[in-house]
Amino acid sequence: MVVSGAFPGDVALIVAPLLKTIQDILIDALIFGAAVYGGTRVKLMAGNQVSAAAG
Repeated sequence: MVVSGAFPGDVALIVAPLLKTIQDILIDALIFGAAVYGGTRVKLMAGNQVSAAAG
């Protein structure tokens, strides 16, 4: 990422890693939110049992 940013100039060397970090944080927050939603949804379903049995 840094090597490709060397062509446009010095500003790209600073901005590109910052944008990548922000992108990673947003993706992590989305995944965390999906995990929390899925976990609370299973808990809230009344009468259903989660089974480890295959099939």
